[in-house]
Amino acid sequence: MLKRVVTFCVKNASTIFVIGLTIFFYGIYSIQTAKLDIFPEFAPPQIVIQTEAPGFSSELTELLVSKPIEKSLVGLLGIKSIRSQSTPGLSVVTIIFDDKNSIFLNRQLVNERLSLISNDLPKNVYTPEITPITSSASSILGFGITSETRSLMDLREVAELSIRPSIMGTVGVADIHIFGGDVRNRQIEIIPKLLHNSKISIEDVIDSVKKNSVITAIGFLENNNQRIEASVKTKNQSISDLEAIAVKSFDSRPILLGDISTISDQPAPAISVASINGVQGVFIMAQGQLGADTYKTTLALETKLNELVPMFEREGVTLHRNLFRPANFIEEAVTNVQRDILIGASLVIAVLFGFLYNAKTALISAIAIPLSLLTSIIILVFQGVALNIMVLGGLVIALGEVVDDAIIDAENVFRRLRENKTLSNPLSSASVIIKASLEVRHSIIIATLIVVLVFTPLLFLPDVTGRLFKPLGLAYIYALGSSLLIAITITPALCYLLLKNTSSLKIKDSPTITWLKNNYKHILIKIEKAPKELIGIVIFLIISSLAAINLFRFEFIPELREGHYIVHMTAIPGTSSKEMLRVGNIVTKRIREIDGVKSTTQWVGRAENGADTFGTHYSEIQVEVGPLTASKQEIIVNEIKASLSKIPDQGNSIPFPGFVFGINTFLAERIEETVSGYVSDFVIEVVGLNLTTIDKDAKNIAHLLSSTKGFSNVQIVSPLSAPQLKISLKDQKISERGLNSEEINRIFGLIFHGIEVAEIIDGERKIPIRISINDNFQNKIDLIKNLRFISKDGISFKISEVAKLELETGRSKILRNSGKRVQAITADIENIDFSNLEQKIRKLIDNNIKLSQNNYLTLSGTSIETSSNFKRLLVASLISFIGVILLLKFAMRTNRNLIIVLLNLPFCLIGGVLAVFINGGWLSIGAMVGFITLFGITIRNSIMLVSHYHYLVETEKMVWNFSTALKGASDRLPSILMTAIVTGLGLLPLVLGSGEPGREIEGPMASIIVSGLITSTILNLLIFPSLFLRYGDFSNNRSHSFIN
Repeated sequence: MLKRVVTFCVKNASTIFVIGLTIFFYGIYSIQTAKLDIFPEFAPPQIVIQTEAPGFSSELTELLVSKPIEKSLVGLLGIKSIRSQSTPGLSVVTIIFDDKNSIFLNRQLVNERLSLISNDLPKNVYTPEITPITSSASSILGFGITSETRSLMDLREVAELSIRPSIMGTVGVADIHIFGGDVRNRQIEIIPKLLHNSKISIEDVIDSVKKNSVITAIGFLENNNQRIEASVKTKNQSISDLEAIAVKSFDSRPILLGDISTISDQPAPAISVASINGVQGVFIMAQGQLGADTYKTTLALETKLNELVPMFEREGVTLHRNLFRPANFIEEAVTNVQRDILIGASLVIAVLFGFLYNAKTALISAIAIPLSLLTSIIILVFQGVALNIMVLGGLVIALGEVVDDAIIDAENVFRRLRENKTLSNPLSSASVIIKASLEVRHSIIIATLIVVLVFTPLLFLPDVTGRLFKPLGLAYIYALGSSLLIAITITPALCYLLLKNTSSLKIKDSPTITWLKNNYKHILIKIEKAPKELIGIVIFLIISSLAAINLFRFEFIPELREGHYIVHMTAIPGTSSKEMLRVGNIVTKRIREIDGVKSTTQWVGRAENGADTFGTHYSEIQVEVGPLTASKQEIIVNEIKASLSKIPDQGNSIPFPGFVFGINTFLAERIEETVSGYVSDFVIEVVGLNLTTIDKDAKNIAHLLSSTKGFSNVQIVSPLSAPQLKISLKDQKISERGLNSEEINRIFGLIFHGIEVAEIIDGERKIPIRISINDNFQNKIDLIKNLRFISKDGISFKISEVAKLELETGRSKILRNSGKRVQAITADIENIDFSNLEQKIRKLIDNNIKLSQNNYLTLSGTSIETSSNFKRLLVASLISFIGVILLLKFAMRTNRNLIIVLLNLPFCLIGGVLAVFINGGWLSIGAMVGFITLFGITIRNSIMLVSHYHYLVETEKMVWNFSTALKGASDRLPSILMTAIVTGLGLLPLVLGSGEPGREIEGPMASIIVSGLITSTILNLLIFPSLFLRYGDFSNNRSHSFIN
């Protein structure tokens, strides 16, 4: 079969060449049309349900909203877990699904359950809403608006009425989150004294406003030949219109709304504020759809914003672009990879020509490399895979095998054509090319299968790790398969087209190869005379490398250099947005003074339609630094940390009392949040039913971790520290006055938050009408207690008579996981061995803390996932290693040869271990992939050497002795060296730029491959011939004559 394919391609070389050209140009087209993203979709299928519950405490939100929604969803097909967060006025329930069902089917199933429960929720709770489907990274562009002449209310309307509709129509945009600005309300502020003196109840005011603001359909008028639609022309309810509403009449004298209240346009109670470069304004974040092309969507959004610039200028609004732009990282990464490939390709051609001194042979090898990579890209794009860092990384590290395929074929054909030229009866060029291609092809196929098998465990990693690294594994495997296909088809055809005329071929080796072979033979002769000393040194190095592995420090992925950082600022729950903004202005001013920082954006709280549940005590500061080098970004990060530790004034002994800061990159945070549900690399959840005992255990664990070496930034996620005004209704007193609880609760709603009773239609604007109590009373509990009201039945009462008001400590958030309450402790882990991490931490806790009855712990986070996945990867690799041994057994034919080949694996380990220590001793999942790749390349080279030994003994009938071992090693020397040098030089730009933007994951991989390849190649060429001579099994006719 294989012979027929190669023969067909040689005989139809011109046709195959045209097919190759088609693949090349279609591959270029595929690159241009492919989706570009930073990472693959690493988040599991999930649905977020958001339910607004105005006026509800965290406890009530949990009891009356979150728990019923959770219970209604239990039993749905494919659910892995259900989490919820209950905060004052908001419930967020997150459902995680397995990968078996479509996300759209999952949403349909959830919608069906929600439709059944919506009517059972309390009346004043809004209908539960499923948030839009977003990508794993979610946010794709952040920008802001400020103005020197327009109010925050005007800016918010520009964002809501002009910006949102414009950019929501952009393909790839899922949602728009708006932070800051003031939402315009037509505020009716009741003056309690005037209300009471007028003997008007709150119910009277609400009813009158509702009745005068209602818009209803009337119907139509119909005669014999016409139907005339009837409609009431609603007037724009200005402030004067509202003031003229008659609330009640006494003695034929109407009491107007304006008599008992002040009416004006006021901002609604804010759930977020924002500041851009120290100026208060509006911050807007566009969310990307699942599967959207991040780069193209970003460009489309920027085009939309450009169209709005004339409007901004006309309205006196300043647009702040690119406050957050992940596309910068994509551009930097793609540019770096393109440059690396171009540099690597140039070096490849130079090395090939330097070895072969034949431009045509070098060209054949050079053509095969991009064709292989482009073929794999065509397959990936056809499958809908976006080109991202992981995919590009898989293609780049596959360069070694791709180069090897191209070089082995072209070099072997070139050598056989030269040998054929010296024969008295030379064969035709086509016959030689076919024979030379098939000579190495069987071994290459086995070697490729082994490399694929070695890489297979990467495809079966679970959860976030699997979703991140599976595209890398697929890209790598596709590149190998494409390389094998090109080598069987296009390379023989090119050899025939370019090398069939043998008149120009020189019989002798090139000067480079001649010099290398001569010196190589002398070195092997010297080694053969005293091999034990060298083998002893090698064994010592291998043992040292194995021992050094225990010194490795493990991490999930290396630190990313996105050019954008997030500073988290958390205060005591209950801290006001004004205080957060005041402290934030101090922090952002310091950060902007750092050289290299382009902009700072602070937002406090949460967006109205966002999935987060942050209160006003939480703030994020977006710091944009742009595409700088890794070292420069590290300096900026250190300076930001230093600025946060400065004392702002002389009155405090600590920098910012009551505030906790953290700094991270956006993508690292998204990965951490996806893994555990929290922005931290290590999380312990105390699970139980009783919040008091859960809090007690969580506090003890947090104290233990804080005092244990290796843990830092230990925090309890939802501490019992939020100030809360507890209102206890006096039911008996309420009944005695002919009142009811609903009426009293409505009054408290007016006092503290206001009640939205209607809305005004003003063009495209919808302005809510909100009734509240005069602001003078809102923050004064004693005054509130003495307020008097009239019931709807005309009974006068004082607040203190029907309710008891007390300040207590409450909860800002209640967390639930899989139907039970939890309290989470987050921490950063430093200098702790990740192996068996979960068992070590559980042992630490068990030895020091006795958990309360019915409570238990769950551990999660990227550190736990790293620990477990290292073990999974090791176990899966051992299983695949069994398959590797079976394939090697088939290729090696004898057990002795098999054992010798396996000895080459520790050889490459020496260089790989050295590379890890040069990179700081950190071993990530990506670095592990580098070791896997290195093992595959090493075994491949060994197979080719053994295969050539078999060829010399069985086909050329040479006696197995030192001369044969020397000739076999010398014959393979050019291709082994060319492969090693070309692979090393091809990956050299990645090695030198390790840690730079776009190379954070591939850099350590490349370093391990290159360093391991150096040691493996040296030992392969110097030690293997001696080992095979003494212990190999190629023939029954063995002679150990050292000198022929």
